[in-house]
Amino acid sequence: MLTAIPRLTRRLSSAARHRSIWIALCLILLLECCLFNLPHWRSLASSGAPANQQSSSRLGPGLERLDDGSLLVRDPTQAWVEAKADGRPLAYVQAGQSKLSLDTTGRQIPDEARHRVRRVHVRLELRGVGSRAWTPAGTSLVSPTIPASTYLRNRSGLRSPDRVRLWISEEARSVVRLDALTLNPRIPFRINPVRLGVMALLATLIIALLPGSRLWRVRLDTASLGQRLAFWLAMLPMWAWALWKAADQISGFVPGAFDSPGAYTYDFNQYGHLADAFLAGHPWLDLPVPDGLAKAPNPYSIAVREHLLASGESPIYWDYAFHNGHWYSYFGPLPALLLFLPYRALTSVFTPGGLMLPTPAAAALLVAGFTVTGCLLLVRLLRRYVPRASLGACLFALLTLSTGSQAAYLFCRANFYTIPFDASLLLATLGLWLWLGARRIRLEDGRSRPWLAEDVDGSLPALSNPQVYLSLPRLAGGSLAIAATLGCRQTFIASGLLAFPIFAEEIKAIWVGWRRAAARTPLRAASGPRPPSAPALSPARSAAVLAAALGPVALVAAPLWAYNSWRFGSALDFGNTYQLTVVDLNHYRPPLRNLPCLVGYYLLQPPVGSDAFPYVQRFPGALPVWQYAEPGIGGLFALAPVLPLGLAMLTCRRVRRPLKTARALPLLASMLALAALLLVFTAYIGGLDTRYLLDCSWILALAAALPLSRGLGAWDEPAGRAVRGVRLLLLAALLVGLLTCALLCVIELRSQPVVFHLQAWFSAL
Repeated sequence: MLTAIPRLTRRLSSAARHRSIWIALCLILLLECCLFNLPHWRSLASSGAPANQQSSSRLGPGLERLDDGSLLVRDPTQAWVEAKADGRPLAYVQAGQSKLSLDTTGRQIPDEARHRVRRVHVRLELRGVGSRAWTPAGTSLVSPTIPASTYLRNRSGLRSPDRVRLWISEEARSVVRLDALTLNPRIPFRINPVRLGVMALLATLIIALLPGSRLWRVRLDTASLGQRLAFWLAMLPMWAWALWKAADQISGFVPGAFDSPGAYTYDFNQYGHLADAFLAGHPWLDLPVPDGLAKAPNPYSIAVREHLLASGESPIYWDYAFHNGHWYSYFGPLPALLLFLPYRALTSVFTPGGLMLPTPAAAALLVAGFTVTGCLLLVRLLRRYVPRASLGACLFALLTLSTGSQAAYLFCRANFYTIPFDASLLLATLGLWLWLGARRIRLEDGRSRPWLAEDVDGSLPALSNPQVYLSLPRLAGGSLAIAATLGCRQTFIASGLLAFPIFAEEIKAIWVGWRRAAARTPLRAASGPRPPSAPALSPARSAAVLAAALGPVALVAAPLWAYNSWRFGSALDFGNTYQLTVVDLNHYRPPLRNLPCLVGYYLLQPPVGSDAFPYVQRFPGALPVWQYAEPGIGGLFALAPVLPLGLAMLTCRRVRRPLKTARALPLLASMLALAALLLVFTAYIGGLDTRYLLDCSWILALAAALPLSRGLGAWDEPAGRAVRGVRLLLLAALLVGLLTCALLCVIELRSQPVVFHLQAWFSAL
């Protein structure tokens, strides 16, 4: 009888899983056939035989038809195409090309045209019978090469208009291929394989994390070959994307700058120029300096720079450092030394002078590296401090890290502003991963593994076990990686403070050893049992540990200080105040009054909706006093609600007690304090910008993952109603975070072709 219970449980679980799969398949088909093809079903009720709209269309005086059939925008205030309606209710309008504009193969764009616009911003307006007023009926982005994007839905309350007008919302001297309107077209029924694949992937993720999923009953085991293989297979798409991105950028890259008369020059190859400067043997960048700027008494003054630009002085590079008549980079030099300089040197073997590494290529490789090291760090944290974590909890924590760390921003923004963050995140997570693996335990077969909280019984110190030791190479490697963040983005060096909770017992053992040596108290024999109350390290061993921990810091800091002295004459002058930006940083002092608002915006600003895809928009935050502030789409806790929920679980005794037993609370408290300190510092010094949140968001995500993993339940305990409810609530919060990450990517990649295909899925709904 009792032996039949496990078989019955497995059968019920299998039946539930099959039921979930069938429900998911039905929902996917329902969404594809009904929701995403809703324009087709609507058009069946209103479509008629399409008329020849080319003859009845009328162009506004701001448009000129060219010889090849395209339209040239002369005056954007009068650039419209108009058609007369037939009196029937209007549901959809199709913006297309006439036969004349379709037959344009091989024709050249006139010299007077600025550029051909392949994705056209349009605005639909309707006029009722006997009325002189035009009613807005919606805006959209139309690409003639994407048929689904050419259908515009009538979003006004005017159902039966007399006239239909399509405004071309592009700048003057643009060339477009939209000159024909079809009223009430019959929209075809389409099955989109990509859309089906996306929905299937999302359904698979949801099924895998449902409260009754088998993943919650599988133990997280880093020694398992199957789990290791699954981890690295999951990393493959990321590295495939990074390599494709790098190859694509390298194959078509041409270094250049963007400028226009009377404006700043934007050159996004700052790291490439820095690598060239190192190869040339000097610290300044080989960029031209205008005479007026070199002679200006205060080139950092906004008024002085505006006067120079108005008088034709050029180029004045935006966000470059200027000092003593030379251009400099105020960013850390390490990415230039490790990536851009070797690439230039390597390609010089095949090309005279070598090639410059495209910044997006370097960013893609660094982000992919951070993805791996960040995930490895989180898995090691869970294995050390949540010994009964399930595979489902690990997957949930990894997704929490991906949404809460705001890594999606780095995938989309690949420019020289993000390179310091990319490199620092990779180095900081790598360093912490090495540190967490430095305390090791010897196994009976002679090998060793990272120390886990479950290796100690009760309140005994970890070092009371004679098989526990500190790996000096791993300690030194972690220190080297974290110290290297000084050469990227200096704020990340603060992550080194986490060494105190990670190595608290080793620090105490060093202190006890010194005190005993000073008091001439005999230390324990090397092979004898350790005193259970106060383990101690000998002075020689303590010196070796300190050398391994602090030596790499000096190894990195000394060259960086010498580099600063070489550039600016001071070891601690990183050049930040010399940058030409929105304010004169030599005299500007951030207002303290803005700090509460900035912290609130960074954490709690709710997303602002929009009536067009992607249905959210950037929103500028109001401040009491002017300070640099970029519009954002929402605060961290609003975009990733799983983070505050995870941190709130620390108030639950059922979650907090196991973490306390596993000695995770000191590290958790340190991570939260460090994240708060970095948030306040960054907000005060830098103002409001999405990328500045990366200074602390990754730490918050790591901290939230620990109580989340414990609150989701252990792999070897039955999931009661409360645990299942928690899993369901957190899954909903996680899905919201994944959705906001996707929306953030859409907003950041709005000029990429993939976004126009995505927009076409929703434009006619």
